[in-house]
Amino acid sequence: MFGWKKDRRVHIVIKDHTLRYIVSPPNDPARIESYGEEFLPGDMVQDGRVQNLRRFEMVLEDIVSKHRLKNLPLYFCVPDSSVILRHISVPSDIEDEAIKGYLYQQLGESLHLPFEQPVFDFVKLSDDKREKEIFLVAYPQEKIAEMEESLSVAQFKPKSADLSSLSVYRVYEKLTFTTEGEHLLLVEWNVDGISVTAFHEGVPQFSRQMKTTLSKQDWKMFTADGESHLHWTGDLQDMEAYVTDQLGELSRILNFYQFSVTKGQAAITRIILSGDWAYFEDLQNRLSQRVDIPVDTISLELLHLSLPDRYTDAVGLIYKN
Repeated sequence: MFGWKKDRRVHIVIKDHTLRYIVSPPNDPARIESYGEEFLPGDMVQDGRVQNLRRFEMVLEDIVSKHRLKNLPLYFCVPDSSVILRHISVPSDIEDEAIKGYLYQQLGESLHLPFEQPVFDFVKLSDDKREKEIFLVAYPQEKIAEMEESLSVAQFKPKSADLSSLSVYRVYEKLTFTTEGEHLLLVEWNVDGISVTAFHEGVPQFSRQMKTTLSKQDWKMFTADGESHLHWTGDLQDMEAYVTDQLGELSRILNFYQFSVTKGQAAITRIILSGDWAYFEDLQNRLSQRVDIPVDTISLELLHLSLPDRYTDAVGLIYKN
């Protein structure tokens, strides 16, 4: 028990509206040392990009000072709004270790992205004599470099960036909810938007991000039972229209996955709902009434954790190697 804090590290999830963090050793959420959340002003981070670097760094510096985190390794989830996820094929004669180089060569040729300088990661899905199918993750290099610079200025040591969808899925796997052959739709419904990712046998198959149309200024923070919460103070009809529109979009995504992604060969068999939406129980009920497949949530209590469930993506970072 002496010195276990030496292997602790920091896990941070960055959204346009908030920053959540957990301090713990890797692969051991039972030993969470501290956690917290800092709500960010509406103009600090927009569309995944830090607009006021110094103010953002001051938020990070306060966290470092409060919990004595100087020079600790940091694992973080980048904002979802600028992530590009795509299935592509590469020639089979390209070695796995050369795939990233090949992708950079194809920029502007066979590979077109909405930004010029991406950072790539990928998962190989299949490999035959003609081509390899991969699932590509691309993120603007400039944005991630700015984020890492701010984290370094605050005296963290950034080690690895991740996607919140992959982080949430790690927790889902740890809870052994997965079933053979299932087609899972992970819906991360957050205050700043919705990220939808379909998984089959643990591999992402399709992803879409939908930005919120609601004003950030109409979300206000309050504290109850020692925890911070967001509350909508704007026009209730605006929120109702937004939720109704997005539920309709999720129905269209279910059809798109069945008839376009899998060519009619498979359909989503389960939906997992996560995120930091302020009115989660009502949202789950409404989605359950709209679709004829199970709609479940992830409860961190099943991992014997007393954290609010909106920390699920941060908990998933603990399991990242």
